Amino acid sequence: MVSREVLEGLIDFGNQHGHYGVINLTEDEYEWLDNVLEELVYSVGDNENHLLTPLMELVIRLINDYEDTYVPKLTEQSPKLAENETFETGTEDDLAAYAFFSIGFLLYQGKMTEKALSAYSNAIALFHLDQHDKAKDDFNKAIELDTKFVDAYYNRGVMNLESGNYLEAFADFNKAIALNPNFLEAYYNQGVTFQKLGKHEEAIVDLDKTIELSPDSAEFYFTRGCVKGSSGQHESAIADFDIAIGLDPNFFKAYVVRGYAKKRLGRNESALVDFDEAIELGIETYEIFYFRATTKNELGQHELAILDFDRAIELKSDFTEAYNLRGLSKDKLGQHEEALADYSEAIRIKPDFTEAYAHRAAIMADLGNVEEARNNLQTALEHAEQQGQQELKIFIEEKLQELNNLAP
Repeated sequence: MVSREVLEGLIDFGNQHGHYGVINLTEDEYEWLDNVLEELVYSVGDNENHLLTPLMELVIRLINDYEDTYVPKLTEQSPKLAENETFETGTEDDLAAYAFFSIGFLLYQGKMTEKALSAYSNAIALFHLDQHDKAKDDFNKAIELDTKFVDAYYNRGVMNLESGNYLEAFADFNKAIALNPNFLEAYYNQGVTFQKLGKHEEAIVDLDKTIELSPDSAEFYFTRGCVKGSSGQHESAIADFDIAIGLDPNFFKAYVVRGYAKKRLGRNESALVDFDEAIELGIETYEIFYFRATTKNELGQHELAILDFDRAIELKSDFTEAYNLRGLSKDKLGQHEEALADYSEAIRIKPDFTEAYAHRAAIMADLGNVEEARNNLQTALEHAEQQGQQELKIFIEEKLQELNNLAP
């Protein structure tokens, strides 16, 4: 039989990770789950109908995901683990939901009612991840039955947060915190809710509390850093990202946002190092290649920038800004026809792309095609006026005046 300590530990683990989407284990959590798995295997054996089979399959899947990311050859050294197979059907959330129902049943049988309710609450939330209205109805009923059911308030808050009902989410998290002043996840999600509402200082206060309660979580420092970056506190944000990376050197998202914060402060060479590290860790998104490309452009590395713009466009074929800035890089290298092609493609995808018209006009003027340049600038001016781009409007008007001053 699985020990009470293990079941309680799994409830705490579920409360921390159950609603953040993909679960990224820390090394300590991985080692703990490995020990939990041994106990589950001993209890479940070959009984596919055992109450804890879904829980065992979930733990196996989490362990395998961690090993695929960080130690892909570990199963070769541990054949018994490699022989375990996960369910062929059902998502990780499905497995987790069944697992929490199983834990809840066992805890209830053991007269641990409060912990059992927490497990059932997690199960309800997981079963209804894509059915927020149904989940909220269930939590409403649970709260009617027990107005101090803290997990019901919390999970209803998660549903409201994911549905964009931020004021309702705040009310639920606030109630959960009132009932449990040390509810780590409630502080975290209330901080995220404040961020969504544009209340950055309030968000930081909640995230400060989150970190006070769990000072070794890279995710919490990362989130606080993102909030600080959103409010223009780039130096302080970088300090948080430094701590997050110190706690988890493979936290590639932290490298990306730290690089972006450094870029905002004009530290392009240092930003480039962070973008390189993120890509080295395996991130393959159009944004990261775009960020690195624009950084290389600012450092005068136009040929290398073009390669990154190429990759960004491969990943997102309608990425108009990448076409536009790749055109600028090619223009810097004297590749005027290729630059024109990029500007034209950007305009084809986004017909009101003011900057692309202006850039195309500049090359046309340099090539002696004054009338076409004038037409492009006139179109750019119209779009700038429509879009309220005042500074760009002034720049275009100056360029039009320069062309008009040329001899016919």
